[in-house]
Parts: sequence; C-alpha cells; structure tokens
Amino acid sequence: MIRGDGADTTLSPPVRHWLNQARGPTAPVILLGGSCNALSFARSLGRRGVPVLMLETNPLLGIYTRYADVQLLPDVRQRPDVWLELLQSIGHRLTRPAVLFSTCDGHSQLVAKNAAKLEGRFRSCIPDAATLERIHNKRLQYDFAAAAGISIPAVHYPASLDDVRLIIPYLQFPTILKPYDSDESRSRLKKKLLIAATPAELIASYERMTAMEVPVIIQEMIGGDDSEIYGYFGFWDHDCRERAWVTRRKLRQYPPGAGDGSFQVTVDASDILELSRRLLRAFGLRGFAGVEFKRHPRDGAFRLIEINARTESGNQLAISAGVDLPWIGYRYLTGEGLPTEPIRPSRQVKYVNEEWDVQSFAMLRRSSRLSFRSWLASIYDAEARAIWAADDPKPFAMGIVRAIRKLGVRHGSRVA
Repeated sequence: MIRGDGADTTLSPPVRHWLNQARGPTAPVILLGGSCNALSFARSLGRRGVPVLMLETNPLLGIYTRYADVQLLPDVRQRPDVWLELLQSIGHRLTRPAVLFSTCDGHSQLVAKNAAKLEGRFRSCIPDAATLERIHNKRLQYDFAAAAGISIPAVHYPASLDDVRLIIPYLQFPTILKPYDSDESRSRLKKKLLIAATPAELIASYERMTAMEVPVIIQEMIGGDDSEIYGYFGFWDHDCRERAWVTRRKLRQYPPGAGDGSFQVTVDASDILELSRRLLRAFGLRGFAGVEFKRHPRDGAFRLIEINARTESGNQLAISAGVDLPWIGYRYLTGEGLPTEPIRPSRQVKYVNEEWDVQSFAMLRRSSRLSFRSWLASIYDAEARAIWAADDPKPFAMGIVRAIRKLGVRHGSRVA
C-alpha cells in the first residue's frame, strides 16, 4: 500500500528506513544473521556509510548495533517462505541490486536453494546448493576431504544401536557424538555435539539423538590442549580464486574442549594455509570460508575439524589484522576491484569474545587450570573484541544485562 505522500506502508519501519537510505550513492547491504559474526559485518560496513539491513530471529547481541536497521522474522528453518517473501518484496523495490551476506548456515541454504528467484535483485557470493550440501553434511564433508588427501579424525556412522555396540571396543573415550546432516538436526538437538565419557554414556546419548530423529556421527575426540587448534579465514571469488586470507590459533574456547573460540591470535601458519587452500580448491568453494584443524598428539599431524562456507564468530580477528573480509567481499561484489595478489594480514593481533571468554575462564578456574591474574594478563591488550566498541556500546551493555539475568536465574534456582 502506498500512502498519498508516497510512503510505502506494506513493510515495517526499519525496512522502510533502510530502503530510503538505499536510494543514496552507496550500494546497500542485507545481512542475514545477528550474532557477533554479523555484528562485525554491520560495524565494518556501517562505519563506511553503507546502509545495512539485518534480518534475524533471536535477540542476539548483534541486533543492538547502531550500524544497522533490524527486522526480526520467524525461524528460517520453520518459515523460509517468510524470509523469501520479504527478500523478494525488497528486491522489487530496490533501484539497484543490494549486496546479500549470510552469516549462518540456515540462511545460506535459503539463498542457495532460491538463487533463481533472487537473481538480478541481489549480489552474493554464496556457494551453490550442491556445494553447501557437501560442506554442511559432515559425512559428505569428511568423505570429500579424505579423498582430497586431508587427514580427518576417526569417524563412524552407526545405523543402529547394535552398530554402536559393535564399534565400542574400537573407540577411545571420551568420544564425540554430533548430527551430521543439517543445520535443522543441530537445532533439534540444541547443541553442536555431545561428549560421552563412557560406553554407557555413548549408548544413552545415541538413543537420545535417534529418538529426536537426529542422524549421528561418532567421532574421535582429538586429545591435547585447545591451543593446538588452528584455523583459516578467507574469501574466494566466483572463479574459486583466493582473494584474502588470515591464519589463526585458538588459545581458549567455550566450553573448553569442544566449543567456539573465545580467545584467539593471528599466527603465521604456512602448513594450515596450504592445507586450507588444497581443501577449498577441492570443494570448488566461493565466497567466505572458515577451516579448522587440530594437531593430533599421537603423530603431530593436523586433522580436519570442520569447514564453514561463511565467516565465523572470530571474524573481528581478521578485520583487526587488516583482512577486513566484509569490506573485501563488498568491494568485490560491487565491482570496486581488489588487488591481484590475495590480501594478507598486515599485523598480528589478539582477539577476545568477552561474553564467552568470561565463561571459559570460570570453568577453567573451577578446575584450577587458569588463575584470575593469568586470565586478565592474557586479554588486557586484546585489540580485536567481538562485542565492545566505543562508538557502538549498546551490544556490550546488553551483554552485561543478559549476564546479570542469567546469574539471577541461577541464583533463584539455588534458592528454590
């Protein structure tokens, strides 16, 4: 509906405001997701005057940024039609194509599966649906990686509880159980993975997952400290050429042992760089990429942990190191051009996710593995921060509010 003064009232105020800004001289961006990963995109682009519209379902910290208009929508896994309808409606109102970035798997799948319906209205560098399936399905991912000569953890794909019992004598505990087929399965489990310390726990966890119709992969849990985890972030163009890269090392994660990187540093890791390049070329990946390996204590060789066809939660690490992936992707998609040689880190930096690292420290302190003084000394000079920014303090403030609420709930449960 168009009012008499020309205003479009069929869309929400945030979307209408963004559309008005999108008529300016700078190509606009639609950002799918509202995590700290998406927050790094909004800040990188918004500070440069790029109009950003963020679409999200949950009240994640990224939605509180001043650098984006925000529209909340139903869960994309349950109502992809709502997301697609909004994108198409926006696309028809744009005077030129908008850049479309996805920061989580479910949104990438939506775009890839509906590429023909969005074509011409948006510019993106998201892999096609077949490539995404090879990456998102951990069984296909590991099989494909092994065929490319990449070392992987020992894995099993039991089809029944009898299969689980048969492989127990060949397993080392603790061991990992996780969904392997889709983002939807992981959402049903509400966890990325489960850890079984004993055969009894393995059987119980397997029964729990199969009761939820979650297909299970049983995977070797590679020993050693979290600091033996290394990774790669990069951007690859439509011709599958690498245009930017940075290598990194985890020092802490949350939860410790199997989680997201809460404290990381950039490193020069030529072996990780070459392994990642070989793997991504084999997949024919385009767009943003994240690869993670862990050094095996038995032979010192790196085993593949996972590949992501997108940026990850530690994206601010790359930005602060001089590899501004959101801006690099934006420049490429808007035809502004990139250097002939891949953009590489210009300096070494530390990165901390303030919310996760406090929780990681608390767990490590309880087990006497990290003192308060050592923790504080490790992060005080971190230049890359996932949440805090002096020019955009609200996400950090909301993080504090959320932490206080959690503490209140826990205290209340103890009192009860």
